[in-house]
Amino acid sequence: MANLSNDNVYQLHIRLAYIEPPIWRRIAVSAKSAAVSMSFKGQQAAKSMQFVTVTLKVDNPTSQDFRGYWGDYIRLKSGTITSPPNDATLPLGFAAGSSGGTGDVTFVMPAGSTTYTLIFLGTPSYPNGTTVNFQTA
Repeated sequence: MANLSNDNVYQLHIRLAYIEPPIWRRIAVSAKSAAVSMSFKGQQAAKSMQFVTVTLKVDNPTSQDFRGYWGDYIRLKSGTITSPPNDATLPLGFAAGSSGGTGDVTFVMPAGSTTYTLIFLGTPSYPNGTTVNFQTA
């Protein structure tokens, strides 16, 4: 995360518990924190925009491996704007019986936004998606 004085990190106390099958096959996802910044990896946010990075922890207590590209199943919404991830360090897979997998997912969102909905999309094979709301201020 950038070291600018206007960057803010917020601890989130949100647990998505077990996302019911079929979308994540009962994978547990915890949103641990969110950081809001005006730059990311040396790039300044465009005018009237900001970067929002959400840190996720993933446990896969099932007997099946989970594989999926984060850009296909995660979105962030604020107001009327819904954005796909700009970048992520979230792994592309979680082994069966694994716990403690972590990664960041970064989005470009309107500057000044403080209320968000993290969206886990459904797919044709697994149509049930889920959402979680959080605030950064």
